[in-house]
Amino acid sequence: FSPSSSPSPPVHISMDPPTTPTTASTTTAPTTLLSLLVSLIATIIPPLSPSLTHSVSNSLSLTLILPLAIVLVVLMNLSGFIATVAISSESLTDLVGTGAIGVSAYFMYSQVTHPTPAATLASFLFIGWSLRLSLFLFYRALLVGDARLKKYLRKEGEGFFDKSASNFPIKLAKFWCVQSLWGVLLILPYAFTLFSKQGTDTAHLSLFHIAAYLLASLGLLLECIADWQKWKFKRVYPDGVCMHGVYSYVQYPNYAGEIMFQVGITLGALYSQAPGLRWVLSLLGPTITVLLLLFVSGIPLSERRRKKFADVKEFQAYRQSTPLLFPFITPKSKLSKRDWIASD
Repeated sequence: FSPSSSPSPPVHISMDPPTTPTTASTTTAPTTLLSLLVSLIATIIPPLSPSLTHSVSNSLSLTLILPLAIVLVVLMNLSGFIATVAISSESLTDLVGTGAIGVSAYFMYSQVTHPTPAATLASFLFIGWSLRLSLFLFYRALLVGDARLKKYLRKEGEGFFDKSASNFPIKLAKFWCVQSLWGVLLILPYAFTLFSKQGTDTAHLSLFHIAAYLLASLGLLLECIADWQKWKFKRVYPDGVCMHGVYSYVQYPNYAGEIMFQVGITLGALYSQAPGLRWVLSLLGPTITVLLLLFVSGIPLSERRRKKFADVKEFQAYRQSTPLLFPFITPKSKLSKRDWIASD
């Protein structure tokens, strides 16, 4: 999620833009609209093949389909690793890694004969998130590269297995293994929603499902807007800090949107099943994603890149007055000017 950054003498800063749960006997107007929406979505992503789950229970369907979906994620990442070694470019990493999640989700959805409204909405959001993010990151990597991943690639004149350099392709292989595991963990809550026996017995969306998927939808929309606004800004000021649009309200709206999306999808999955081991498995992938954004490769990495603006008064005012993620909830940047200079 972190944009690539390269040092450059000039620094550009711009403040201007370049009801109760429904039942079978009671149907309200909002529920009718949601039913129409679900029907429309179902026509957009219809089952592709005869269902493998015909005349078997949902729990049995899960034991048949989920392992195949996991194998699909692993095989796609393995193919991506081989291709990356062959072309020595980071451009395929997010396209294949994030795209594999959507492909496996589509595969699982295609095996369900009569998906519930909750499963249909979850599928539309989850597959749409994967498709949008993978294509955006692929397009960005093609045009400007990705500084996060270049350290795993072979340098000019470097041989294979050179520990004094990038140790190519060992470190790269480790990265793809971690990415495969991340993909597998992320599809678990979606799979449990799709094949939940509890969800199958529910003909209508509950208020909890509506709230959860509304949160996920708003998060996905915020992430799309933030990525688009930052992309436009970076095309004009490659080394600047975007502070207009949604970035005028919070410093990292793209990460805020991703967190909202993951929380919404996970809440929908938890509500679709009884408490137990599936709850624990459902929480693993989204929790790791949020922790990475908050403490590893998201905000911390971006904050370190901003150290070069320590003496820019306009940015200092922005950093001290704008929350990191959510208005009135998350704190502002913690590092003082002295901390930034000392850590250079």
